[in-house]
Amino acid sequence: MVLVGTIAALVVSVGFNYFAYRTTSTSAAPVFEHYFVAAQGNDNNDGTAYDKAFRTFDKAIAVVNKVPAAAVGRVTLYVGGNVYMTASTVTLTRNDILIVNYDSTLGRSSISQLNPSTAVLLHSTTFRIASASNVQLKDVKLTNIVIDFSRAISNALLDRVSVYLEPTLYADAPMLDISGGSARTPSKNVTVTNSSFTSMAKPRSQSIQSLVNIKNANQVLVKGNTFDAYHDNPYVAFTLQNCDGVTVSSNTPSGTPANNRYWKYYAIDCKNASIADDENTID
Repeated sequence: MVLVGTIAALVVSVGFNYFAYRTTSTSAAPVFEHYFVAAQGNDNNDGTAYDKAFRTFDKAIAVVNKVPAAAVGRVTLYVGGNVYMTASTVTLTRNDILIVNYDSTLGRSSISQLNPSTAVLLHSTTFRIASASNVQLKDVKLTNIVIDFSRAISNALLDRVSVYLEPTLYADAPMLDISGGSARTPSKNVTVTNSSFTSMAKPRSQSIQSLVNIKNANQVLVKGNTFDAYHDNPYVAFTLQNCDGVTVSSNTPSGTPANNRYWKYYAIDCKNASIADDENTID
């Protein structure tokens, strides 16, 4: 009777069972399908409701990684505004996850480095995605953080994602790198839409920087994105290499300052590609 009362109290505390949990046995610790991270949170919380949110993105991802696939289906991580990453690399390993802004009326969620004003930053931090399938990021803003898919992934969606690098950084890697696949085991169903990639970072050399790099992937859609880089070097908005089944349209790169030269895309050894006429110009 005590156990039943405890479970009932937990269900009520997360909102009439809307953010309910499942367990594999009556003696197992509760496993939730939804977690929260927010500015007013605390990493000592359990993260299972907005008023029990985690404080840092690191903590939230560490907990999500431990959610067993057999216990629940997709896990949703709700991100409030102005949360932080405290480690140089945070690695996501769990499949079937949606990372989404908690409240779209508040604008995009912001994930940034901890106290970036305290020192000159030489490198951006990395949100490394080592999941194998079904990862979605929506309405999330990353500041001084780059995204790296470190292995082949099936079904990756980035929609309305903003990646921004501040002038205190040096640009030494793509802002979005989906190149963890191989010719034998390519990534599949990669979609990058309605997102923005803006680098104010300094170039390390005279080499041409690619803001987005997609390599060894089948069924790729790159549509409705904006790109900008603030330095004197030319840059490539996105590079496609060894991809099969590519659709590219309605992307808008720009140069800041105005004399900055850029290429909208650079395709190498791609098959079955549909690229809009205005995508292949050099400005």
